[in-house]
Formats: sequence, structure tokens, C-alpha cells
Amino acid sequence: MLVYIKQRGSTAATAYSFKVRALDAAGNESADSNTLTLTTNATSGSGGSTEGDILSKSGDNVSLISNSDNLAVGRSTVPNGYKLAVEGNIRTREIRVDQDTWPDYVFDEDYILPSLEEIQKHIKEKGHLPNIPSAKEVKATGIELGKMNKLLLEKIEELTLYILQQEGRIKELERRN
Repeated sequence: MLVYIKQRGSTAATAYSFKVRALDAAGNESADSNTLTLTTNATSGSGGSTEGDILSKSGDNVSLISNSDNLAVGRSTVPNGYKLAVEGNIRTREIRVDQDTWPDYVFDEDYILPSLEEIQKHIKEKGHLPNIPSAKEVKATGIELGKMNKLLLEKIEELTLYILQQEGRIKELERRN
């Protein structure tokens, strides 16, 4: 369960303690939870952080929640341009990535499918498939899941076209024999 606490008007570098009680459907109230102590960053509160009041907790469960709705887990900052930053692994049932374009263009009549010789030359020269980032690039800058899925589907669709071409050649050879 995730409990989102938004503390307004907090003071910089100050510890705040919270306890939680739960109500069930019948209205029965639980006992207090263990105390959770969160400390505002030195730049939050009336001191004027541009992100707003930021609460953080040290230890294994470091998290940061700002009034701009950014969330950092296991780290103390959220990089510009992002709403969520996690230091460590994430386990979830699903991630949805919205895309404006999808590689169905590979099946368009005017799509230029590179020859297998061109692919082989590119691999020999650069060590990876065309349009796919190198291991060095991914290590340096990471990869966006949506973009990578799009590129992988593009390669699968190109492979499908190569297989269909080969199937046509095999059938032609069988017909000639």
C-alpha cells in the first residue's frame, strides 16, 4: 500500500513524525501504525525550494515527494524532465508506454528494405544492427522503453519480410525442380 502525504508549510531541515490508522468497511479503526519520521530537505519549506516542500527518509526506503508531484525512490533527486526516478529495480504487473508512431510503415509498398548484404556490412563496421543503439550508447545514456520496443518491432517486421522473400525463392526453386 502506498500512502501519499503532502506536508504544506513545513520548515526546512525539520523532522515530522506520522502514524497511520486504518478503517475497514464496517468502520472499525485499527491501532496506530509504527511511527514514520520524515525530514524535510535543507532547501524546502519557507526557505523557498522551487520544487516545493520535499520530504525524505534515510535508510533503505529513501523517497522524495515534492509539491510538483515528482517522486524519487532510493535517491534524493528527480532529473529535469522526469516525474519519477528510482534507484534500483522496479517490479510491477505492467507498464504502458504510449507511442505516436508504430513500425507498420515497414509493410508499406514504398518501404526500402535494406539488403542482407547492407545489414551484414553495417554489423561488421559498427557491431550492431542499423537503427539500434550500440551497447556503449545504452550504457552511457540508457534507453527509452517505448523507443526500444518500436525499434525491436521494426526489426521483427523486417525479419518477417526477409522470411517471406526467402519463402518465395524456395517455392520458385521447388517449382523449377
